[in-house]
Amino acid sequence: MAEPIQTPVTQALEAAGIPFAVRPHRRPVFTTEEAAEERGVRVSQIVKVMLAVDNQGRLLAVLIPGHRRLDLARLRQSLGDPSVRLLPAEQIAGRTGLTVGAISPVGIQRWAQVLVDEEILEEEFVAISAGVPEAGLLLRSEDLLRVVPGTLGTFSQRAP
Repeated sequence: MAEPIQTPVTQALEAAGIPFAVRPHRRPVFTTEEAAEERGVRVSQIVKVMLAVDNQGRLLAVLIPGHRRLDLARLRQSLGDPSVRLLPAEQIAGRTGLTVGAISPVGIQRWAQVLVDEEILEEEFVAISAGVPEAGLLLRSEDLLRVVPGTLGTFSQRAP
């Protein structure tokens, strides 16, 4: 029998009393489509964490559904900051210590302003990263927002 997956993300959810199910992957995943397939969910249930930087160099974490893409123009407009830009992938590990493709929203509010695309709430259950490429977690979308407080808004658009 395999060892249960324990990460800082699962520990934070347990401490907060948030129910979740671990969805181990057969192989490490780094894309939304791979994550959905491995976790047995629709791409729309995957929560992507997009990292951006404002004009002061502060980190922003934008949570969007897996089937949509970040709308930088809307994000900039909602923040009143035309200089907001995506954090380049090659800077993510250095700035955050996180692995690209395995970024969990849980705990991110400790060091980033969190913005949550309201379309995430259209799914009863969502899948997030466990913080490692080898597993994901399934939980209620409303529980995700309880443990990861953020500003709700429209920050995404349909992917082409």
